[in-house]
Amino acid sequence: MKRALGSVTGALVVAVVAASCSESSVTLGGPLELTLTASSPVRVQDSVVVEFDVVGRQLIGLILDFADGSVDSIALSGAQSAAGRVAHQYGSAGNFLVTGRVQDAIEGDTMDDVSVTVVP
Repeated sequence: MKRALGSVTGALVVAVVAASCSESSVTLGGPLELTLTASSPVRVQDSVVVEFDVVGRQLIGLILDFADGSVDSIALSGAQSAAGRVAHQYGSAGNFLVTGRVQDAIEGDTMDDVSVTVVP
């Protein structure tokens, strides 16, 4: 009796899923977009905080180039969106252009950058 009940329940679930799929479409993520912002200006002894916000369809990873020889990478493991913060400390004063590049398995890749000023 439990076996028959399980078969009926499984058939009902399949029918509901099939009906809902035929009546609507499913959109994964969205067009690839990366936005970078940063706390600036900062002093040499303080860390600049770079915030990222990314949307895609199957995100692979994000690479941040801090323009001082330092690079950081973040694995996104197929996510459709991600946001976060990365702290970085510069060794000298100056103006730096932080560049981010995100890669998506479906959408390709895109870049964004943000200017950072570091004061003595």
